[in-house]
Parts: sequence; structure tokens; C-alpha cells
Amino acid sequence: MNITVEQQELLLLGDILQKRLAAKVTDIRDFQVKCAIKNDLLMILTEHTSDVTVNTQQVFEVLAQTLQSQFNYKTQHIQFFLRVFGDKLPYAKYFLDSPMPTAEKELSLTEPIPDSFVSSPKASFLNPLDSILQNLSEDEDKSQEINQGSDPFVHIPDQPEKRYLLRSFPPASIIGTTVFIVFLYLSGTFVLHRGCVILECKELQTAKKFKGEYQQQIKSTKTDLELLAIQQKLDEVVADLQKIPQWSPRYRESQELVANLSQKSLKINQVLLALRTAISVEKRNLDPAKSSDELRNRQNLLRQAITRLNTVKHESEFHQLVQGNLSRHENSLNTITQQLIKEETWLKKIASAKTLGEAAIKGQATAKSVTDWQQVKFNLQTAINTLKTIPEDSFSFQDAGKLLAAYQSKIILADDNAKKEKLSTMSSQQVLAVMNQVKNDLNKTCTSNIKICTYAIEKDKIDIRLTVEYQSLLQANNPTMLLHFQSLQNALKVISQKYQLPVSIDNSQVQEQ
Repeated sequence: MNITVEQQELLLLGDILQKRLAAKVTDIRDFQVKCAIKNDLLMILTEHTSDVTVNTQQVFEVLAQTLQSQFNYKTQHIQFFLRVFGDKLPYAKYFLDSPMPTAEKELSLTEPIPDSFVSSPKASFLNPLDSILQNLSEDEDKSQEINQGSDPFVHIPDQPEKRYLLRSFPPASIIGTTVFIVFLYLSGTFVLHRGCVILECKELQTAKKFKGEYQQQIKSTKTDLELLAIQQKLDEVVADLQKIPQWSPRYRESQELVANLSQKSLKINQVLLALRTAISVEKRNLDPAKSSDELRNRQNLLRQAITRLNTVKHESEFHQLVQGNLSRHENSLNTITQQLIKEETWLKKIASAKTLGEAAIKGQATAKSVTDWQQVKFNLQTAINTLKTIPEDSFSFQDAGKLLAAYQSKIILADDNAKKEKLSTMSSQQVLAVMNQVKNDLNKTCTSNIKICTYAIEKDKIDIRLTVEYQSLLQANNPTMLLHFQSLQNALKVISQKYQLPVSIDNSQVQEQ
């Protein structure tokens, strides 16, 4: 090969590698890369300033990957060196001189390679090239006596500016061909190996097998847990495929599988989310909701989940799984909906009772006639009857109970005021007639074989006092007398209701007994 052409090609190669380092090793920008050929051996020297710390393994891996991915280069004789600007001796080296990898043993840049990444001690470079580089470390006086040809990089200038390259070299397609010719000029058959570069590719085989079995696995799935297991396996397969590097010849095929399987995982996730939402609501339904808001939230979640499940088409691989669970979820939704309808019914009744109660309370403040008080009493009684229909298991039961107690106390007051107003509006003759009727009824009630009680009729009440004789009979603790006393109380209650006058019984001695 013409020496001038060879030198130009090596300069171009060095420029390409230098730009690749600048792109990949972003924390260091001052790399200088030179290439040389000596005794059919391609040597690549990378130099940098002394004020930076270099990850030697990263640098060597970027250079090696660039050769493989960009130029499909194969040789058994490549050596890389790292050196600080101004130094004579490299402080680290890396050898690509291993035999072709086999299926039994695959090599990668991350595995330990004998005599790789050797540090700065000068005596550690023990091959013919080391002796050449060793000559460069001699002091200046002695190095002047050494043939300049012993350092293969001594006549290689620093990388030219980009403007010079564009002016001096042909288009990129011709450059790639030229570089490839340089590599063909070199001897050897080394293949830079990483995952899925040569021979069998376990990741691809596993992914293809999983893809082929996917439809059948989904169709045989009956529960959300089984579907989750499929998704987890799918994600593992995708993760393994993504480990295949970009420079691998099977990278494109792996990415097509990644896209396909990732789309399947997304569909599984959508179905799984709907199923798990519905199942979660059903589990929560085992414990009674504490409020209508909580129950309504369950209804909304379950309705959303069912809506998602209904979007699964008949031809989908998830159709059988969805249909097997959908009816159960729809029944759960119906149960919640019916409970909410009942709760809304109770709430409407409470609202109605509250409206009547508030009207009655306002009426009390302005009532002046019997009619007014009777209307107040009617409103309160209607509200009380409505509140009594609220069941104990309703969310509204406690609220209904508070209103019920309040209205019951107010209706007693309204009833008393209605009676007073009624008496106050009677004429004297009407009052006398009523009094005579009351006395007549009381005489019948208080008289038997013995005198049972005496009474005093006032304008707004009737006072009953038991006779001493009757009280003594009661104190004998005779069951018959106790029954008679209960009958007396019932009779007096009837009189009270008939004439709308409260009746009080002075039976202190009986109560003490």
C-alpha cells in the first residue's frame, strides 16, 4: 500500500475515534487520538492532559465498540494505549488479540482479560511493542540516538481541523470504504463480542418463544393474579432484550420485539388496572360503608372499571378473561346502586320532616289561636311519624334520631297550648257544662265499693288524690289491687284525652312502696 495513502487513512481513523470519544466521554474534551501500523499491528494511542482523571476501561471500550459497530473490523492484532501529553510512556494499555469467541466461551469487555489495563510501571510492558515504547521513555539525550522509527507515533501530527478534513478527503461513503480497505489490509480475524453478536442469542430466542405462546397464555388466564404473572414475565423478557447493545447486529430485531412486547404489556396493564380496581371495591364492600359519600365513591370506581372492561372487544385475547369476571362486577355495582337509592330515599324523608319541623317551630312563635296551635301540632306529628320510618342500618338514622327527640318535646308544648287556648275561648256556660261532664266521669271512676280518690278540677288541669283507705289496700301488695290501680290510671288517661286536660295523680305512698 502507498505510504502516503496509508498515512491519510490512519489520520482519518484517528479523527473518527477522537470524535467518538468526545461524544461518549463527555466529562473530558481534550483527547488526542493517533493511529499507526507496525509489523501488521494496528496501534491506537490516546493522549490527554495531566489535570484530568480518565476511566481507562470506558475509553478502551468506546474505541473498541467504534471499530466494531462503525467498520465491522476483524483482526487479531490491535493494541490501545493511554498516555498523558508530554510523557514518553503510556500508563495503560489494552490488547485485542484474543481468539475468535465460541458458543462455549464468550468474551466481553467487562470480563477480565490477562495483562489488560496495566498500570504505569514501565517494566510491565513485556512484548515487542513494549520495547519500542520503552525507548520513548529514555531521557532526551539518549533518545536522540535512537532511530525515530522505533516510535510509530512520532511522525504523526495532531489531528487536523475539521475544515482541513473536509477539504482533503472525499465524501463519507468513500471515506468508509477507504477505512474498510485499511482494515482489510490488516491481518487477523478478531470479532469484538458482546451480547447477541455471534452464534446463538438466548434473549432473542426466549422473546420469540414467549411471543409465540402469548395468545394461548392470555386465553387460558382466569384471574387477575394469573394475568399479573404473565405481565411480569413479559417485562423480564423486554428487560433482557434491552440489554442487547446498539452495535450488535441483532439490535434492530431486538428493538422490534421490544416495541411489540411493550405494547402487549401496556394492554395487559390497562385490563389489569380495571380488574384490580373492581376487585378492590368488592373487597371493601365486605365492610359496610360508613357514609353515602364513601358508598358513592365505591360506585364511581366500580363503574369506571366496568366501563374499561366493556371496551375489550370480542376478538381481543382478553375477552374471555373479562367476560368471566364482568358479570360479578356488574352485580356488585347493582347492589351498591340499590343501597344508594334507599339512602337517597331516607335522606328525602328526613329533608321533608325537617321542613315540617322548621315550619312548626316558626308557627309556635306566632300562634295565637287554637287553630294555630293545632296546625303546629299537626306539622310536628307528621314530622315525627316520618322520622320513625328511618331504619337503624341507614346512614341517616342518627340524624333522624336527633330530630325526633327535638320534635317530640316540642309537640308536648304545642298540645298543652292548644288545650289552654281551647278552654280560654269557651263561654262560661260551655265551661260549666264541660266541668259537669268531667265531674260526672270522675265520680264514676273514683267511686266503687269504697271511695277510691278525690279530685280538684282547675282551668288547665285535673288533680287526683288517692284516699287513705285505697292506699292502704295498695300497700298490702295484693296482685288484684295492683291490677285495679292500673285500670284506674287508664281510665283517668281517657278522661284527660277526652277533655284535653292533663291529669296528675298524687300516689306518693304507692311510689314509695
